[in-house]
Amino acid sequence: MRASQYTETTDNEEQSIRTFLVDLSSDERSIENSRRVFKVRLEETITKLKAAGKQVILIGQVPMLRNDPVRCMENSRVLISKIYKKDESHCFEFDEKFVDQRLKYSRDLYLRLAEEYDISYLEPSAFLPSARIDSQMMYFDDNHINVQGATMLGNRFDLNDLMK
Repeated sequence: MRASQYTETTDNEEQSIRTFLVDLSSDERSIENSRRVFKVRLEETITKLKAAGKQVILIGQVPMLRNDPVRCMENSRVLISKIYKKDESHCFEFDEKFVDQRLKYSRDLYLRLAEEYDISYLEPSAFLPSARIDSQMMYFDDNHINVQGATMLGNRFDLNDLMK
């Protein structure tokens, strides 16, 4: 789930349309209400899964890029860029301030819930230093990992370590 879509810490200037979560207790379209609904529903889900005897592992959202890395790379390779030798490394680097602002609320929430409900929490950004690793693209666009990215993350997660 893209938690930042509902809980982001700051308004996303690049996105003109906002998505809000509402429920029967409040249909207010605000970040605060979206956060409340997200938290309440996530807690309900965790409680039901644990009651059913399931192992619950929260997996955070992958860090977002400011730009689509594929499109950015293509733009860096057009003829005018060849003349001016435009560096494409910026296409794959995370802007930590931007990522922290967008994911702060959901990361903090997942950490609190993991402790409160005695469940594991996995933060993907610890395993993704860049959108390109060893010359392999890890992202499909600015906020979705591709097959290579998913395979790399899956290989780096030690599920035995996460199982309590």
